Amino acid sequence: MHAYWWETFDYTHNSYLTNALPNHTPLLLYFPTSTKPKPCFQYCDMWSKHRDFWPIINLEIATYGGPFSLQQLGRYLAHLRAKLRILNKDHFANLRSQQSKARSELDKIQSALQDDPSNDHLHHQEKEVREKYIDDLSSSLSLIQQQTKMEWITQGDDNTRFFFAKAKQRKLSTYIYTIKDDQGNQVEGFEQVGNVMLQFYKKLMREQLPTRASLSKEVINQGQVLSAEQQVQMC
Repeated sequence: MHAYWWETFDYTHNSYLTNALPNHTPLLLYFPTSTKPKPCFQYCDMWSKHRDFWPIINLEIATYGGPFSLQQLGRYLAHLRAKLRILNKDHFANLRSQQSKARSELDKIQSALQDDPSNDHLHHQEKEVREKYIDDLSSSLSLIQQQTKMEWITQGDDNTRFFFAKAKQRKLSTYIYTIKDDQGNQVEGFEQVGNVMLQFYKKLMREQLPTRASLSKEVINQGQVLSAEQQVQMC
């Protein structure tokens, strides 16, 4: 199965070694696991377009009833997150696959309609599948628009996989994977680099700044010095 390398590996680190006899530069590749934040709940705008969204909201509100206290609000949001996760899993999981499946089914029905244009049953199926495909396509664009928060997606530019791969590559390029410690030794690895930087700043905060030495009057008198009368005239 064909796959792009940027979809397979989150982070790639390569070291260029000394040229070998065949006049080639050998590369030593590493595929370390990049540190990622813990997954958190994120609201998706596409959920509000589904017919089951508002019944879920209203049912959860009716369960508690009356004004919310702070504890009741926390319990309400916890139950609501669980219901919205189920909604997303049942209807919005793997939108690309759903969109491709609906498109394939729509092409099949439209081909059958060309052979039998007067078939009312095929017309009804074509309408339902076309609406399903439009909904899947709209949900995919809504999700991408919410994730990217870019103006170009509303102006008609192509949201290709190459763009998202370059954006991901640009973000990962800001990660520091290799650094030298205070002894000049090269350290590799995200955790090891973090420890080196932490020790550096701890040592920096513990050090006492040297006290300033007083100025030598002999050095000052070697240059031009204003007299008291000149200072009064300038004032």
